[in-house]
Amino acid sequence: MVQRCASGWDIIITTMQEGVFQHLGNITRAMDARQRRMALVAAGCFIVLLAAAIVFVVLQTTGVLHPTPTNEAQLAYTRAVTAEAEAVRIAKANGIDPASDSAVIAARADLALAEIDLGQARSALDRIKPLAHADANNARVRYVYGLALQETGSKRAATDEFAAAAELAPDTEPELRRQALAAWGRRLADQGEETQALDKLTQAALVGPTSAALAREAADFARELDDWQQAAYLYTLAAAFQPDDNTVTDALADITSKHPADAAAGAAAARQLLGDAMGPAGTVTDD
Repeated sequence: MVQRCASGWDIIITTMQEGVFQHLGNITRAMDARQRRMALVAAGCFIVLLAAAIVFVVLQTTGVLHPTPTNEAQLAYTRAVTAEAEAVRIAKANGIDPASDSAVIAARADLALAEIDLGQARSALDRIKPLAHADANNARVRYVYGLALQETGSKRAATDEFAAAAELAPDTEPELRRQALAAWGRRLADQGEETQALDKLTQAALVGPTSAALAREAADFARELDDWQQAAYLYTLAAAFQPDDNTVTDALADITSKHPADAAAGAAAARQLLGDAMGPAGTVTDD
């Protein structure tokens, strides 16, 4: 029975093919030689384009074809993907579970950070959250987790992660500690906790080596709070490390003219911190 049905379908398909070919033959015979050549060229072009499309889809699907990075964020993401894959390969080759391998964890944190920079915060959150729960003492993971939470709207939870990252950051990673303190301070400022925010921003600026940019940011915030002495202190530090920043020197001059006592006290504290590197009124000595 099955064979009879199959034979019936063969007859139907064969009849249809013969009908189509006969119709095409009639059309071809109705064409002159020039039209036939044009039709063949068009058919050839269509086949080439179809083949190219199929190859493109296959390459994209298999991951062989990657888009060329067009900016620093995309380039960083591409590098992070490659680094994570290599870290996983090495861990497996050494018989180590990638989920517990420190190199893999670091690479995945870097990949999540690259995703955040690309605006893919949700994907970054999905990637970093399990790491933060599995390795709660990893300062870098907690910092990146805080960034992902912040970018996806969980601002209060982000504050806690930045605080944990700042406390956990080892002395051997001063830049991580600086970034965590700065992020913590900014979150506190957004939450209306100005005094604590200024304290954390100041701490971030003073993590060695002192950051002129963060000192200026903290000084600007102190100025908004009318804390003239702290503003003068921080502007003086910023001026010491970036003396060509006219915005800083102008702000310091303005405080000096309007609040001379506070400016003098702030500048004295900065000079005491920096020692002989500082000259009068927040300038850098030539020595």
